[in-house]
Amino acid sequence: MIGAYRLGVIAAARGAIGGGGGGDVDPYFANVAALMHFDGANGSTIIVDSSSHSQVVSLENSAAISTAQSKFGGSSLSPGAAVIADVASLRAGVGDFTAEEWVYTTAKTGGVFTICAGGFSTKAALSFYNAGANAGLFFEVGYTGTITTATGVVPLSTWTHIALVREGDDHRLYVNGLLVGSATTGPANMTNGTTWAGRSAYGGYLAGHIDDFRLTIGVARYSGNFTPPAAPFPNA
Repeated sequence: MIGAYRLGVIAAARGAIGGGGGGDVDPYFANVAALMHFDGANGSTIIVDSSSHSQVVSLENSAAISTAQSKFGGSSLSPGAAVIADVASLRAGVGDFTAEEWVYTTAKTGGVFTICAGGFSTKAALSFYNAGANAGLFFEVGYTGTITTATGVVPLSTWTHIALVREGDDHRLYVNGLLVGSATTGPANMTNGTTWAGRSAYGGYLAGHIDDFRLTIGVARYSGNFTPPAAPFPNA
């Protein structure tokens, strides 16, 4: 019944859950642990976390605001990563969570994690390989399980919404709102909440741009296929 209820909420208030400018309100905003719109002037290194936690965000690999590409707001983050150091509000433990963002890839690269939450051994990471025999989208949670999708699911030179959802022991990957892979594994206990958007725990960086990153702790937002947000994620 929980999954059916959540699907009903999504169908009835899709903008409020998935995105939404204007008067939209996120019913799970209290669970949003990090929310970065990457808005600002070209070259700016000031990144604002619009969640209620106002997390401190640092940048790596010469990352900065770029107006060369954007999904919303006229700018995005490129080329490195935004990092939020471990704090209690980012720790998922063994509970549900949803990590999502928009990506615009500019080059075929090796394995790069676009979302990585948790410590090195307890991470939940979403990555994609745009080059080589293993091209495709991958998910790993600690060292207990992985999901591998079909090749070519993250295209070059176009904005793509990707989401990683954990609900109980179920882990799901979505690309542009479509389920592309799932698995049932024992959830890692994510006692470290260090969160990267645009790099891996191993140090690799995304080649391209990131826009509208949101990490929701305690909520599996998507139980089935959905329409990607048509506006920035709400700030309330």
